[in-house]
Amino acid sequence: MERAEFQVEIDILPADTPLGVLADILSSLERSILDTAESQDIDISGLEEALVSVVKIQESSNRLTVSVLMPLALAASTISKSIQTEDYSGLPIKAHRALYDISQKIVQNNWTFSFKENNSLNIPPSHISSGHPVPDPIVRRVGGNTTVYGRCMRVGGVTPRAEIRLQSSGKILYVDITEEIARKLARSLYDEVALEGKAVWEPGDWEIKEFEANRLVEYRSTGDPLLAFKELAEAAGDRWNEIDAEEYVRDLRTTSGEHG
Repeated sequence: MERAEFQVEIDILPADTPLGVLADILSSLERSILDTAESQDIDISGLEEALVSVVKIQESSNRLTVSVLMPLALAASTISKSIQTEDYSGLPIKAHRALYDISQKIVQNNWTFSFKENNSLNIPPSHISSGHPVPDPIVRRVGGNTTVYGRCMRVGGVTPRAEIRLQSSGKILYVDITEEIARKLARSLYDEVALEGKAVWEPGDWEIKEFEANRLVEYRSTGDPLLAFKELAEAAGDRWNEIDAEEYVRDLRTTSGEHG
């Protein structure tokens, strides 16, 4: 797959930077890009080549060339724009948190971390510093327990995750799950499911930005009124013995047509 390259800069020579700190910064940058890409419905599953990598460090320079798969360039552009405008509302909370981790290290060491301008990839110049830190994402999000309903589109991964298409909005929600839940969900692929767990919302639109499931709820959705009446009859026992579910539904439809 085609790749794209852009440059980032830390205002200290890589040779003078503790290896662990540099690795942490680059790892956080990678997490931010991948989590942003997922929120943009960029499918990166099943790809074996390196998604994000450092391909060049300019000699006697603090400028690093980062290579990403071409679809991920949009995520890098979104991140740099968020840093430039200091508006992180368009980022998923995990991507924001990864940038906050970078900011913490940069501010602690009084460094500056920059995206260099790349017009071909629509990446504007931006920087993180003690004067322009990334705010803690926790202060603008709220959390709590809830149940989500939707269609299980995908499940798996080294770190188990599920991709759920929400009934309420039709949008994709990426769910952190346990291995036990992953095994159960694998048997419900492309079926409607219900998951209980901890959600994170952003005040304003109140969309779920992050969800960690702790239980798969026994659930079966049906849009068939005939099947629904039959299931209700089974649950009600003898009280529905004299009612023909098929005839009752036909009568309802006929009556509705007469009034229409």
